[in-house]
Amino acid sequence: MVGNATSSISRPGDAPRPGGRATARPEQELVLQRGWQHREPHIFVGGACRIRYALAGTKEDTMTSTTDWTEIVKPGLRYREQEGILVSEKAPEILGPNRKYQRLYDKLANVYDFGEIIYAGVLHGGRDSARHDLLEPLVIKSGDRVLEVSIGTGINLRYLPADAEYFGLDISWKMLKRTRRNLPKWNRQATLFHGIGEDLPFRDGVFDVVYHIGGVNFFNDPRQAVQEMIRVARPGAIVLFGDETDKMVREVYARAPLAGKQFRGGEKLPSPLTWLPANVKPRYQIILKGNFYIVDFVKP
Repeated sequence: MVGNATSSISRPGDAPRPGGRATARPEQELVLQRGWQHREPHIFVGGACRIRYALAGTKEDTMTSTTDWTEIVKPGLRYREQEGILVSEKAPEILGPNRKYQRLYDKLANVYDFGEIIYAGVLHGGRDSARHDLLEPLVIKSGDRVLEVSIGTGINLRYLPADAEYFGLDISWKMLKRTRRNLPKWNRQATLFHGIGEDLPFRDGVFDVVYHIGGVNFFNDPRQAVQEMIRVARPGAIVLFGDETDKMVREVYARAPLAGKQFRGGEKLPSPLTWLPANVKPRYQIILKGNFYIVDFVKP
């Protein structure tokens, strides 16, 4: 194992964001009833909005995530709520490898968590241990605004502090639906967006922590996705991304019974360091028995 993470990155200048968080006005409160069919889609165009999720069959009646949409989303973007997930009215067309892997993860969504337990147990000594190693470099403080690109089924939030404000984006609709079902089990909250990593719908410099675990290797444009993560992070924020090494893809994924054909053949994966701008000073680690890499740095 090379460069096993034992220390965290400290963030310089953790000053409060100008203006703080806006308070939601009563007329902007939206109640999303789980399982209900809305006759008219709800539209968001900037401004403070509170989303309350009424979770049928859970001990807690509601989960509330309050955010100022003017501070977060690019000006002029319009969103509609569908099944508790925010969808842009001008969503980019999904083509190429992105479309291929969108279809793959839509198919795997219902069995993904179970498969990951087995996979992590066999290869990495258990899911808890593996997730700890993957997420260890993150420093998340109370009230931080945190974005996970490719949130998947939301499993990482289970291992992160509950008192931050989480946002998740994913290309797979069915994975986002799985996240929505998982979060109450872990007493976590998140605002979920459907979209692609190469075109994040957020303003510049609005997140205190931005991270991505798994998937970027096979994005249409990994370099652009990393640039977008940097763009939406504020100066001094931690940015982290990681994925399977070329060794892992060829020796394990390509032999998987269900999804193996998606990973067979092709050129050797490029170094993720080639996706970074010259002004960052990254830490590059190979962890989990050589099967995963992590790149993390503080945004200048």
